[in-house]
This record gives sequence, C-alpha cells and structure tokens, in this order.
Amino acid sequence: MLKEKFLAITSHELKTPVTILSALTDLLLADGDDLSREESRELLDRLAEVARSLREIVEGMHDLALAREGGISLHREPLDLGSLLAEVVEAMALEGRERGVAVELEVARPWPAYLGDATRLRRAVRQLVRNGIQYTPDGGRVAVRLDAWQPRAGGEEGPAITVADTGIGIEEEERRLVFDTFYEAADTDHHHTSATAFQGGGLGIGLSMVLEVVTAHGGRITLDSEPGEGTTVRLLLPPPSEAERACLEAGGG
Repeated sequence: MLKEKFLAITSHELKTPVTILSALTDLLLADGDDLSREESRELLDRLAEVARSLREIVEGMHDLALAREGGISLHREPLDLGSLLAEVVEAMALEGRERGVAVELEVARPWPAYLGDATRLRRAVRQLVRNGIQYTPDGGRVAVRLDAWQPRAGGEEGPAITVADTGIGIEEEERRLVFDTFYEAADTDHHHTSATAFQGGGLGIGLSMVLEVVTAHGGRITLDSEPGEGTTVRLLLPPPSEAERACLEAGGG
C-alpha cells in the first residue's frame, strides 16, 4: 500500500511541471524562429524555472526517503539568510506575476551569518511561496519575512522565516493533515478541501519535505490559517549553539 501511495504522489507532483515543460518546448520548436529576442529569453527563463521545480520535487522525494530511513544528513555552511530569501523571492516573482499575485520580502532582522543547509532551506521556502501563489486569488500577495524568535523567554534568539498569503485558507480540522505525506481526501475528484488544495491536490510531498528540513535543523513549524483569510507558516530555526557561533566567528563551515 505504501508503494502504491508513493507512486501516486510521484505521478501527481510531476504532472503539472512536466506538462508545462512539454508545452513550452513545443512552442519553441514550432515558433522559435518567429519570436523576438525578448520573447525567446522569457520562454527560456520559464523553462529554467520549471526545470528547477522538477529538480526540487525529485530532491524532495529523496529527502523524504532519507528521513524514513533514519534522517536527513545536512550540509551546513555559513549563510546570509536575508540574501537566500531575496533569491527565492526574485525567482518566484515571475510565477507570481503570471497569476496576478505579488511576492514580497521584508527583512525585519538580518541574519548575515547562520549555519544551515542552503539548498534545503531554499527549497523549503520556495515550496511555501509556491503554495501561497497557487492558492491566492488574482490581486493577492505572498509576503516573506525574516525576523527572530526566542525559544525561551530571555534566552538566545533564532531566525524565524514567515510566509504569509492572502489565499483560500484552511479549515481548522484539516490543518493538522497538511504535513502528512500520504494524506488524501476520501474522494479527490469531488471532495477538494482547503487542506488538499494547500498541498496541491489530494496527495502531496511538499509540506512534508518542509517539515523534515526544519526538523533536521532542530527547528519547528507553526501554521495559522482561517478559511478565506489566508495562511501563515513560520519556520522557527534554533539559535546558534556556542560551537556554531565559534565556527561562524572563525569564518568556517
């Protein structure tokens, strides 16, 4: 049963980007000679974005498999989290514009030096932004914010990455389901709930992957949502340990 569900997830997650990739390639092959330089560049940029999405899906599946075999092995290195988020927002802005959704970044607390896995954190934030774009109506927005939080009152601060959208929201009884890899509605053809929509359909690995990445970093996730009022997800990363601070001060990874 587990194998069948994983195959269903794979098919579902890959269907949309593969369809877009095929359509864009067909367009270039059929009309490439008639396109202006700017039009060709725009199509190539879109192809590159879809290719990145496909790679992230495959890498996310690999991470989930690793997590179930004993855990993800992180490649920690000194990161500028503000710059990392700026890269994500810039990359996702095109997808947002195509759907009439603004993607914005606010850096309330800079984190110019933090030890983390850049590839996986970038992928996790992109997944949250992509969810927000997909289920936010035309004219809405997805806001990414970098600030700080305190695991203990008066204690050290850690980075907090917030992704908030003005989308469809999630029913209270469904919120706990969205991080379940194998969650599916009883009838995805006729029972398309807000939780399944937030996952991108009846099945999804995206939010499960985000949870695994944050957990591997020693952090946690919070999710607040109301139907019709949008969804806010916070990635709460732990404060740097003494050893990590010493490593950052020494400029090493």
